[in-house]
Amino acid sequence: MPHIGNVTIGHNVDVGNNTCIDRAVLGSTEIGDNVKIDNLVHIAHGVTIGKNSLIIAQSMIAGSVKIGENVWVAPSSSIIQKVEIGDNATIGLGSVVLKDVKENSTVVGVPAKPLTGSKD
Repeated sequence: MPHIGNVTIGHNVDVGNNTCIDRAVLGSTEIGDNVKIDNLVHIAHGVTIGKNSLIIAQSMIAGSVKIGENVWVAPSSSIIQKVEIGDNATIGLGSVVLKDVKENSTVVGVPAKPLTGSKD
């Protein structure tokens, strides 16, 4: 199936070396203002990344994922297709996110689960 969508990139966005941002099948892959994307990151088709978020080295964001504002995705993390990450969330080092993550929470592990003491 041809990908006939596009990619929109906001203001003051940094994209590191060897990073792949796929265009959407339909619609847009969207990168918000002030987003920082490190080296060796893959952002698949139809992903939305909210403003002021950080996507760190070797992270993989699968298709149609929605990442809120002010989110930190740690190195080597993976987020599967169609998952939603709430505002101000933190994804721990090497985590594999299989379910939605609530805002203001921290998840860690494989599969990713709320960190003890986080507000979930």
